[in-house]
Amino acid sequence: MNRLIILMFLLICSTEVPVSSQEITGPATIQRAMNFESAVRDQSTSPRYVSINFTDENTELTQHTCVFGWDLVIAISREFGVGNSQAIDIALKSHDYSFHFSKKNALDALPIQFSQEDFLSVRERLASLSDEMLRAGLMNWLNNEYREPRFRAAAACVLVERGLPVAVSDRSRSLYIPKNTSDQNKINLLYDIDKY
Repeated sequence: MNRLIILMFLLICSTEVPVSSQEITGPATIQRAMNFESAVRDQSTSPRYVSINFTDENTELTQHTCVFGWDLVIAISREFGVGNSQAIDIALKSHDYSFHFSKKNALDALPIQFSQEDFLSVRERLASLSDEMLRAGLMNWLNNEYREPRFRAAAACVLVERGLPVAVSDRSRSLYIPKNTSDQNKINLLYDIDKY
């Protein structure tokens, strides 16, 4: 029975979801499969973000957002009543990063933390910064402007869209770009933005 449900989910996930030109750019634009896989496998207290489209089957509304990879695993696990290992496998089989959910507890695991306006504002602001500048940690100047969690999530989504791996520090809740898969040598991007 679980295999049938998983097969149906994979078929649904492989179907293209039309996204209007007024919506935020979808996750399949640049997000790297390696970054996506690292994020969904990451169970640390410094989780990584993924960019996804998800459809609420109850309302047929498709939304684009960025969430922690492990939150996606939890949502899939709740939707299909499978363990975390199977949920990770389901997530990794979605090559366009689109998912469908109907159960409330699964949808609750995928909070929309920022508006389209927040996303577009942050994207415009970060457009002039090269990836090298971001990796060098030259984003502390955003500290005064983007302290709210919604802006942190929007900034993470912009960076993931650009193909960068992005995580949030467990203590300061600041964004950083992991230099390697072991998450050592963090580069702070938005220092201590939840402090205020």
